[in-house]
Amino acid sequence: MPPKKKTKLTRRPSDDAAAEEVDPAVVNQLDDNVIAIIFSCLGPVDIMRMRRVCKKWRDAAKKTIVDHFCVDSVVNCNAMRVMATALPNLQQLSMCGPGHLHKYSDGEDPDEEMATAFAHFTTHDINIISNFRKLHRLNIDGAFMNGRYPTLFNFPLLEKLRISLCCSFKWELEMLSGFPSLRELDVECNRSLRGNIGSLAVLKNSLEKVKIIDCNNVVGNFMDLADFPQLKLLDLQRTAVTGDIGEISENDFLTWKNISFSQRL
Repeated sequence: MPPKKKTKLTRRPSDDAAAEEVDPAVVNQLDDNVIAIIFSCLGPVDIMRMRRVCKKWRDAAKKTIVDHFCVDSVVNCNAMRVMATALPNLQQLSMCGPGHLHKYSDGEDPDEEMATAFAHFTTHDINIISNFRKLHRLNIDGAFMNGRYPTLFNFPLLEKLRISLCCSFKWELEMLSGFPSLRELDVECNRSLRGNIGSLAVLKNSLEKVKIIDCNNVVGNFMDLADFPQLKLLDLQRTAVTGDIGEISENDFLTWKNISFSQRL
């Protein structure tokens, strides 16, 4: 006996229409806080679409905790501009280049030669991310940035910051004071970063991980971090930070798990 054919499940056109139809009475029965909780189970694109249903859903979207968004294209760069006001409670933001022949707006004190060379590129305002006041994680990886952007250093809830391959992004370690909750700092190949490692003292009670690699303008003595109570990982390879490992006593780096220095130490 030949095997029975599996029944193929199909949706009737009427089912699709019913799924897309929104009952205003049901919407009015839901509190916008409840809708915000429901929205939090969706991705940013879906929430942006759902917020257009009515004013209540639009208000709920503004209260929704959004997990993550990645800016890696012109489309997403434009979406971020809308999200800055429509979905301000974004938790994690990852930023790469906005796309071919596109760049982020120049900051303060830009490299004039670079600014002239790429003046014909379409510009996108990167400072709008300052609207995401509830960011917990910020990753800037290979983003086309030129100059200083002080508005990007004021996120009171930020716990993890990663900046890599941003050679013309000018900033100083002292600016990290705008992140009082920072636990992890990960910076690589940022030749425009400057500052003394001792300035991290303002984050003494929160820092658990400090990774600064290939940043030749970072100076200081690594022993300035010896009494950080939460510090578990310290990696300062290929920086200008100095110090004598022989000075480490049994009361220093009590929570360390992994510490790496330049070979010169």
